[in-house]
Amino acid sequence: MEQEQDDDSERNAEEALAELEAGDGAPVASGSGGASEVRKEAPVKNAKGKGKANGGELKERRIDWSSEMVKSRFKKRYNVAPRCYSPIIRQATPTTYRIDSLQWGLIPNWTKEPPRGPQHTINATCERLFEGGGTWGALRDKKRCVIVANGFYEWQKKDSKTKLPHFVKPKEGKLMLMAGMWDRVE
Repeated sequence: MEQEQDDDSERNAEEALAELEAGDGAPVASGSGGASEVRKEAPVKNAKGKGKANGGELKERRIDWSSEMVKSRFKKRYNVAPRCYSPIIRQATPTTYRIDSLQWGLIPNWTKEPPRGPQHTINATCERLFEGGGTWGALRDKKRCVIVANGFYEWQKKDSKTKLPHFVKPKEGKLMLMAGMWDRVE
């Protein structure tokens, strides 16, 4: 994930969720109906990897992901392709989180401007993330995020020309949270 769509000021998780419920703030994903739980998490790990409580009690908030407010702020898609915007949750400070909409696909931060042709870096395997440094090394330690989705497609190769898509999703239409990384291209 990279390149921010909105440059909202940093705010804590409760304020961001309250803004979403009130109709203000960054776009979010639409669910398959009903309400989905969003929790303010504690503990939070600091940069040295040590557990750190964020203070305050855990509070549970509910957002109706099928509400008109949510539908008007995020375009529902059956397939998020490279360069499409997708909702994410990322850490703003050691104790606060942002809900943003970022463009799918990773462009290294040293790039002067986004490429105009096909963008090939859209996924990374665990093995590649932890081998050596390079682009992944800088991001994996400091620029992690959670990608919010209804599910994802896994492609099964039938023969040399045919692929069959399989949609992988949680039971009961709940939202899926997937590990991701983000960066910004100026």
